[in-house]
Amino acid sequence: MAELPEYRCSIFGWDVSASDVQRANEILHDIEANAVMTSVELSHLKQAQQVAQFPEASPILDELGELDITTMTPLEAINKLYEWKKKFG
Repeated sequence: MAELPEYRCSIFGWDVSASDVQRANEILHDIEANAVMTSVELSHLKQAQQVAQFPEASPILDELGELDITTMTPLEAINKLYEWKKKFG
């Protein structure tokens, strides 16, 4: 990694030097390089896997299909999720 010029700045009242930033970047790189991937993109799932996760007869999917999510406020969306959790959870 290239050497950074030595300077100091204050973040949230803490003094942070260029060497501190460089070391933090090294640690982050190590974590990212050794991280275990835990998420799977739906595009990588086979069609059969997707169908198995969401059966055709699903009351939540039926209600979801009836929603106009483009006009919902964030609060309305959260309230709908809460309602579904109580109803189906």
